[in-house]
Amino acid sequence: MQGKRVLQTYNEPYIFFRSLPSINNTTEFIVQNANKNTLVFDVTDGFNVKLMETSLKGNNLSFSIPAGALREFVLVQPDKRFSDVAVENLPNQNLHGLLQSDMIIISPSDFKKDADRLANIHREKDNLSVIVVTPEEIYNEFSSGTPDATAYRRFVKMFYDRSKDRTGRAPKYLLLFGDGAYDNRFLTKEWKTFSEANRKNMLLTYQTEESLNAYSYVTDDYFGLLDDDDEIFRYEKAGSGMTPKSRGLVDIGIGRLPVRTSEEAKAVVEEAKAVIHEIAGLLHASDEKMIASMDVFWQTMVMVVMVFLLYMFLMPIMLHPLFIKTGQNIL
Repeated sequence: MQGKRVLQTYNEPYIFFRSLPSINNTTEFIVQNANKNTLVFDVTDGFNVKLMETSLKGNNLSFSIPAGALREFVLVQPDKRFSDVAVENLPNQNLHGLLQSDMIIISPSDFKKDADRLANIHREKDNLSVIVVTPEEIYNEFSSGTPDATAYRRFVKMFYDRSKDRTGRAPKYLLLFGDGAYDNRFLTKEWKTFSEANRKNMLLTYQTEESLNAYSYVTDDYFGLLDDDDEIFRYEKAGSGMTPKSRGLVDIGIGRLPVRTSEEAKAVVEEAKAVIHEIAGLLHASDEKMIASMDVFWQTMVMVVMVFLLYMFLMPIMLHPLFIKTGQNIL
């Protein structure tokens, strides 16, 4: 948000300001209600911040700039600071210390018990290494505690980048264990009708850059574009229409179980368990049939080899002149 305001100190740690009339004009800035602790920095170039030389006369702090391009400044009062507000106590965690895994499951806290059950099934039946984390844990380490869908991608990308450095295998699967929400702060009218408990059971989605027009759409593929130069689909003008553009390929298998309640989470895990066990049974039966078929195959091969060897042994004898003359076996 931008607006006009008297250039003076306020009860705030810092204030950004600039002056459009200063473009191509030599300009003097006067900051009112200042003191000896007041500082001004030139932040036009965020990678080259400069402390401005100022002059304090009474309560007025002044500095000048030559004619040129628009510049931006920040007024800093080191003796001021924002009030600390305790939100909640956080337990110790270290997602960066996790080992490489084949499968990553992101699950709301209310569904974590069922997500752990599903993880154990994959460990036992598919011999996969699986980790289960909550979105809050990811936000705390990958988006400064703010709900942000990109934090999911950063978390998965951490493991992917490690595999490129040959410090472990890349993850194969990402499972989002929860339905999707497009409003990360739940401020829109539609989401205000949801209870606080239901909101916590939702996982964030990613919308394309055109999120405010008819070409917008939601996609979980974003979480699997893990190379540095990958870019999600977007629409660009092409003649009289719009054409989707993207760069890169999805680097991990992605799925979502759109459950909203603990009952749905439990039911979907039971269903997944039944399917996995059924597949395992079919594979076992197929293996047994294959073994039986292989037994018949090798028995047949042994018989063929024995007949061949017997033939090779008897032919010279049968063709021997004495055998031909007498018609009797010389043996």
